[in-house]
Amino acid sequence: MNALLALTMGDACGIGPEILAKVFLGARSEARGAFVLGDLAVMRRAAALCGAGLLPVAQIESPADALRCPPGCVPVLPAAGLPPHGPATPGSETT
Repeated sequence: MNALLALTMGDACGIGPEILAKVFLGARSEARGAFVLGDLAVMRRAAALCGAGLLPVAQIESPADALRCPPGCVPVLPAAGLPPHGPATPGSETT
């Protein structure tokens, strides 16, 4: 992939973060240029929950930084204005 692709992580307590972690784990080279717009801590937790402990999750400062990340890395661009959720519990209601 030469273009950039933004993927939103969805609900911090939903299945979106885990699905994205599995996408980056299973499609390392195909996911090049893709990045997650969301929360770094949530994506790190999702990678760990998926048994993808060796899947690095890195914060990026701009979308173009995603192209500089190595294959198999989950680039995360922090989304402004996310509500503070504290330590989210998967399967629980977010507020």
